[in-house]
Amino acid sequence: VSPAQLDRALRLAQEAKDAQPNVAAFADTLGYVLLKKDRPVPPIGLFKEALAAFAAGPERAGVRVHLGQAYEREGDLDAARQQFRLAGEEPAPSAAELGRLLERLSRGDEAAQAYRDAIARHPNQALDAYAGLAELHRTGGEAERAIEIYEALLAKRPELGLAQAGLARALVDLASPTQQQLDRALELAERSRSQQPESPEAAS
Repeated sequence: VSPAQLDRALRLAQEAKDAQPNVAAFADTLGYVLLKKDRPVPPIGLFKEALAAFAAGPERAGVRVHLGQAYEREGDLDAARQQFRLAGEEPAPSAAELGRLLERLSRGDEAAQAYRDAIARHPNQALDAYAGLAELHRTGGEAERAIEIYEALLAKRPELGLAQAGLARALVDLASPTQQQLDRALELAERSRSQQPESPEAAS
């Protein structure tokens, strides 16, 4: 996104908020644009305003993620962690945010547990948590475990390009992959690339 596009987004978001100040989604949108513009003071107040107005559900989960990102930008990691955890407890959440924060803090064991907790709470929705956990294992030298997790994810969502690309990488990362495994990795990578030609994950 270019600076000019961000400026236009900010103008539109501010106009919407000014026109209908009691609409929670407009407070969240304005805060999100300000966060993207990397203002020195994160728009925590706007996210709190939106949070108070939303009922439980995916919209409130999204606001909690934005609020967590704002707290992280401010350096308040405890508050960020709390918001990401609460986001994971909302119905249909973005379940992996707490795990991602812990990964950024180089706390891999805690990140893995956060991903597992998210999967336990939302086994059919926490697709990003499955992928996060699998990648933790893969990059940690446990390709076999990563393969198991990606296979479980693909059993739920066979068309999911993220899982196809991840499984392809895990198969190649095996200590001694068989020719059959290498062939399958190539097939998965090509399928993922055809579905998501612009995705860096599919291209890697």
